[in-house]
Formats: sequence, C-alpha cells, structure tokens
Amino acid sequence: MVYTDMHRAKDRPVAIVTGASRGIGRAVARGLAGDGYAVVLVARRAEGVEALAAELEAEGAAVIRCPLDVADEQAVAHAMQRVIAETGRVDVLFNGAGIVCRGTSAIADADLRQVLDTNLLGAINLVRATAPVMKAARAGHVINVASRSAVHPKAGNGGYAASKAALRAYGEALCLELARDGVKVSTLCPSYVHTDQSARQAWLPDAAKIPPSDLHACVRFLLALSPAASVKELIVDCSHVVAHGEQYV
Repeated sequence: MVYTDMHRAKDRPVAIVTGASRGIGRAVARGLAGDGYAVVLVARRAEGVEALAAELEAEGAAVIRCPLDVADEQAVAHAMQRVIAETGRVDVLFNGAGIVCRGTSAIADADLRQVLDTNLLGAINLVRATAPVMKAARAGHVINVASRSAVHPKAGNGGYAASKAALRAYGEALCLELARDGVKVSTLCPSYVHTDQSARQAWLPDAAKIPPSDLHACVRFLLALSPAASVKELIVDCSHVVAHGEQYV
C-alpha cells in the first residue's frame, strides 16, 4: 500500500530508497529528503517506515510511505506502479535493503534463500519495476549497495558474500545496458558501516566504523556528476582496517 502527500511532492525529483527504516537506507533517505527529493520509503517494517516518515514530514520533506518486502515481486511491481502513476517519474533508485546470514559450507537452506531473495532478487525486482520509466525519460540513476565482501569475501560468510558479489556483477551488466538509454548505474561496496548489522564486529570500535551518513555523501557525489561521467563502482574502505588490518573473531 502506498500513502502519499502529493502536494509536497509536486515538482520534486523522486528517489526510491529500500531498506529505509534503518542503517544505511535510513541515512540515505534522510539525506536525500534534505537535498530536496520526494523520498519513497521502502522497508518491510511498516512501523519503521511510519516513524521515519513522521520525522521527515515534520521537517517539511515530501515522503511516500511504501512498506513492503522487496523479495515479493508482485508486491514490488504493484507498489511501483502506484508510485509512478502518482509521481510520473523516478530519478533515483537506491537499493539499500539487505540482510546478513552467516555461513558458507554449512549455511542453512532457508538462510541462503532469504539472503539471496533480499540482497539480490529484491534489488532486481525494483530495477525491473522502475527501469522503464527511467529509460523513457532518458535519465535516472540506479545505486545498488553491495559490500566489500563482494570483492574480498570472508570465511564463514560465503552466502552473504555470494549475494553481494552477484549484485555487483548484475550492476556491472545493468550499467552497460542502461547507459544506452541515458540511465546511470553505480554499485557501492562499503566496508564496516556503523549499523546494527556490524555489532558482531566487536573487535572494531564503533567510532572506527564508517558512519551511515558517509554513504549519503557518496550518493550525493554520484548524483552531482555531469552526464559525461559514469562511476560504475565505488569501494568505501574502513580507514582503521586499511591502516591496521582485519582481525577475525
């Protein structure tokens, strides 16, 4: 179900942000709202969507509530049809929804399916639902959040790494395909970001982890580039890890 105040959204660029209720998605949604975008908040937890929407609306932002599971292809298609019918445009698609399920050789089948459905197929579902309107406008930017693990996977985290590596490869192909229609595609590969998902990295102090607001800064950088520039991939390493190396616990 999509709820919207179209009066506030009128004449604003539209950014769809998945995983918007927490972590990276929340920071990017908040940042883009502050940059003047009408933000479509997509997340599974309706209460999380509502809480952020209320905060942003109190600050004068234009918000569209869109609680759904990105892995549900039909729900995504229906919701995006509503969004596009009401706004007539999609300027940014930020695929930030993701989950972590540990395991490599012994990962449970249910966990593997969940991580692939959310991290990979969820992003693909959003692209399939929104790419046509961006291609028709010959403008737009798809930004997928992969992970440093997509480039350098770790022992015991193979299922998650596989989902993010696949998303990275999908983004590379999508970039080449949509460039012909004037649509940009970028993949972010951040290292340890200070979110609830990084809490298990107790060996790394929270103060040394990348703040989620830095990911919005990356998005802002990408969106500020001229049409002549295309950044297919942006790797964001944790400075502490670069300087001192990783410790595995």
